Amino acid sequence: MQPRPTRGKKSMPAGNRSQKGVSLIGLLFWAVVLGAATLVVMKLFPLYNEKWKVTAAMHSVAAQPGIGEMSVYDVRKYVLRNFEISDLREFDERNIVKALTVERDEATKARVMRFAYEIRRPFFGELDIVLKLDERLPIPGKGLD
Repeated sequence: MQPRPTRGKKSMPAGNRSQKGVSLIGLLFWAVVLGAATLVVMKLFPLYNEKWKVTAAMHSVAAQPGIGEMSVYDVRKYVLRNFEISDLREFDERNIVKALTVERDEATKARVMRFAYEIRRPFFGELDIVLKLDERLPIPGKGLD
């Protein structure tokens, strides 16, 4: 009996075929890399989300009608109200005094709302993630200091 001729492809012995795919070690490596990247994103996103909420609250307060005539206490009160709406529970009436100040810019003599603080969260073991925020936003008007 003679072997049948193949059509278009040459037959190769089973040991010489090229293999395609990922080995088990390669699969485990990529699973660890993907897991580590997911962990980093899960730890960093809440920090940046908090920063975005603070910035949005500041812009919202700066756009309020009559902000130029408000006292520093009233500005802080409006910022805290925006934090409540944004579900940002990091600040209350006691600790916002350190973070939020309304000062005069020496160069332009305009009022500037400044929010400066740092967020520190545990990352892994004794390693912490720190996000520093120092946002300045001009406020129209003269205001009541």
